[in-house]
Amino acid sequence: MISQTIGQGAQVILRGIVRGLMALHVKPNHLTVLGFITSIWAAFVFASGHFVTAGLVLILAGLFDMVDGMVARTANTATPFGAFFDSVMDRYSDLIIYLGLIIYYGQQDRSTYVVLVSVAMMGSVLISYTRARAECLIPSCKVGFLERPERLVLLIIGSFYFMEPVLWAIAVIGNWTVIHRILHTRSQMRLSGQEAGQGRSGRQPQGSMRYVRGTWRYDVVCVMILGFIFLTPGSVFDGSLFSKRQEPENQQEIVPDPKKTQVRTFNRGIFPPSRQEISPP
Repeated sequence: MISQTIGQGAQVILRGIVRGLMALHVKPNHLTVLGFITSIWAAFVFASGHFVTAGLVLILAGLFDMVDGMVARTANTATPFGAFFDSVMDRYSDLIIYLGLIIYYGQQDRSTYVVLVSVAMMGSVLISYTRARAECLIPSCKVGFLERPERLVLLIIGSFYFMEPVLWAIAVIGNWTVIHRILHTRSQMRLSGQEAGQGRSGRQPQGSMRYVRGTWRYDVVCVMILGFIFLTPGSVFDGSLFSKRQEPENQQEIVPDPKKTQVRTFNRGIFPPSRQEISPP
């Protein structure tokens, strides 16, 4: 499977980084704090509209998030408090990144995307909360697709391409993951007879489909999401939405003559600038 091959290659790199960090005697909690600080940096860069730079910072934040647990397990220093602390800092990191996007879209006077980022933020927080709360009632609740690594990868893709379709994907699939976990928890409780008035039915629980990384089902969902992001026309996202994002450092506005056509050029991430001509009134 594609995701399995990518994961195996990434693990080779990560193990080398972990060995280097252990040689430097870096503690896992220090890496967790560094990841949170890097997320604050990414949020600030998002708020200022420099999406490509924010994407690079997010890659660094994601690296800290991946290696802190690996360092703890490899050095045999994993503790329940460490896991708790890492989970809390991950929630703070998620919220601060979305806050940066809310500030950016608010400055652009795009209220639709301020609301959309808020919906994506709610889903992202509730994905983790529903699992934590459900696992107080049932043994495991890892169903659904859009966990934190997937959300982080999507935000990185949006930083280098266009953020708008990524936000739609996170908002819709993230909140569907929450609903999926609610249904799974309810069905598991019914199956075990924990829910009041329900006995053991002997039926397989509904809503228990899992998207395990490295399986064909996981790869299919990834291809569908990437297809939506890269192939959906820009007009679907609020008309000429994709030509509206402005990178401050590359923005040009040339008005040589009020009687002539006004030409504006906006930087579009790592792609060549787009040009649109606006006829004078």
